[in-house]
Order: sequence, then C-alpha cells, then structure tokens
Amino acid sequence: MDPMQPNQPIQPIQPNQPEQTPPPHDPTSLESFIRQTSAGQAGIPPQPLFQGTTSQPQIIEKIVYKKQRVHGFFRTLTILSLVVIGFLMLLESLNVFSLNINGFNLNLIYPIFILFSSIVIWSYRGLFGKIFGLLLFLVVVGGFFTIGVYTSLNPSTETKFGSYISYPSASTAQYSKMYLTTLVSDLTFVGKKTDNFLEGNYGSDRKLLVFSGSTGNYQYYSFQEETNLNLLQNYYSIISLGVTSTQPLYLYVKNLLALQKIDLTDTLAKTVKVHAGAMISDIVVGSSLKNLDIESSLADITIHLPKDVGVKLTYKHLVGQLELADFEQKGPGYFESTNIASAQKILNITMRFGGARTKIVWNK
Repeated sequence: MDPMQPNQPIQPIQPNQPEQTPPPHDPTSLESFIRQTSAGQAGIPPQPLFQGTTSQPQIIEKIVYKKQRVHGFFRTLTILSLVVIGFLMLLESLNVFSLNINGFNLNLIYPIFILFSSIVIWSYRGLFGKIFGLLLFLVVVGGFFTIGVYTSLNPSTETKFGSYISYPSASTAQYSKMYLTTLVSDLTFVGKKTDNFLEGNYGSDRKLLVFSGSTGNYQYYSFQEETNLNLLQNYYSIISLGVTSTQPLYLYVKNLLALQKIDLTDTLAKTVKVHAGAMISDIVVGSSLKNLDIESSLADITIHLPKDVGVKLTYKHLVGQLELADFEQKGPGYFESTNIASAQKILNITMRFGGARTKIVWNK
C-alpha cells in the first residue's frame, strides 16, 4: 500500500462463486416482444413467437368449445321441436284439430321437417349422436306410421269410395261455374243429358267438400277433396262426372297429379282452365268453347279440335315437344290455324309448361 494514498476501506475477500449465466431466452416475454418490435422497425422482419404455428392453443380451444356449445344448442332445439311436431301430428291425425294457414294444411310439411331434423342430428360427430339420430327418426316416423294404421282401421273413419253424387241446377241460373280441386286423380269429365247440373261417381278415401251458391244470374259449385290425414288411406281418386249439356259452363280443374280425359263435345263449356303439377291429359274440344288455358310443370297432352273452329295458340315451355298440323307460326310462341279466315268460331288456347309433350290434332 502506498503510504501517500489516503486511507481506503479494506475490501473483504469474497469466496469463489460460480459464474452466473443469463436466464434462458423466453420468446413470450415482454423483453422478447420489445426486441422483436425494435428489430422490425430497423428493417429486420420480426420472427413469430412460435415457429410453425399461427394461433395460440388457448384460442383454438375456445373456438372448439364455442362450436360445441352452438351444436349442443341446435341439437337440443331440434329434439324439442321434434317432440312438439310429433305431438301435433298425433292430435291432428286423431282429428282433434287441424292446423292450416290460409287453407294450406301444415301437416303436409311434417314428414319434410322430420327428415331434415334427423339429418341434422345425424351430422353430429360421435357414435352416440348417430345412433340417437337414427333412433329418433325411427321412433317419430314409426309413431306417425302407427297413428296412420290406427286411424285407418278405426271404424269411425269415413270412406266415400264408389259413392254416387248429384247436384241440382238452379232454375234461374243462365250459366254455371264449376271448380274441381283434387290431389291425385283419374278424372273423366263429359257432357250428359240430365236434369241435374252434375252427377256421377266419386271414388276416394277422402271426403269431397262441396260449396255451392248463386250470385245474380249464375250458380257456382266448388268441389275440393279434403286433405288426407291418414298415411294408409288411398291418395288416389277415381272421378267420373257428367255435366249438363243445356247450360253454359265455366270450368276450372286443379290437380297435383292427374290422369285426365275431358270431353267437352256435348257441353256448352265456354272457358276451361286446367292447372296441374304433373298430368297426362286428353282433351276433346267442343264447338262452343272460346278459351282454353292449360298450365303444368310436367305434362303429356293431346288436344282434339273440331274442323270448323279456328285456333289462335299461345304456347310456351322450357323444354319439350310441340306437334302441330295445319298451323302457321305468326310470332315467337304464337300460332294460328290455316282455316282461321273461314272458321265459324275462334278458339283461344294458352299453354304454359315447364316440360311437356304437346300434340294438337284435328277431328276426322
């Protein structure tokens, strides 16, 4: 020690200590975040915190959990809806009440709803979900089928198969309007010499609802088949009707599926409208007919025309075939018969189809 230096505190002798190493680098620490941010500002692209990953495991777990909760909610809602729908089907099949909105019977959508719900349940992962969906489908559809069996075998079930019907003609009526609405039918409609307005045979497992009245100088009849509430009852109707040949008639026929033979030869029909989902139809036109309107999604139609009638035809279809003889095309979708200049009467025909094979022939 230099004696010239001032007194200095004596440093204690430290024992030998192991060399301290810096803590391991934590890529998720705040220091690492600041370092990476600074590197990015310096033009060096920052490195991701986890190599080879884009999301943190906690976020993935939360997403999966939320999806499971959403699936569980809709699964519970579907099951409750199926229970309610099944109960409503039971009550309606037993004729306790009828559900309809503006005449549309809601029971028609029950099978669609059941099938859709079963598909939703079946889509859930896991063997339990698939087995449960299958059992639920079998139970509900089996219950619906059992209800149909019970109600069809119930002695109180009314059957109108092969019944004879007749309806009088109003003495003051100068003409009549008739509306006929069926589901699936084999319809024969002809003119007939009768004192009644209409008579014939109606064969169906469903009731025929009839509404009638008179307004001013005409009478009207509306015939509508009741919707079939029982699965095992026959949806097919056989209808053979004869209408008076002494009174002018306006006829409207509407079918879901139909096999039709409409003979207007011995009638005084003025306007006829035929609308159907799908039909095979044979229509014989009478000389008194002025307007014929036909509309269908799918159709196979043959129209027979009297020789003394000129025809103006408006025709439109998406796909199909139109067979004409002795007609000239006057414009897009518009045709006129070649005898129109000399014809005693003119018939206007309008036809609109989705897909159809249409044939128009002249009576010999």
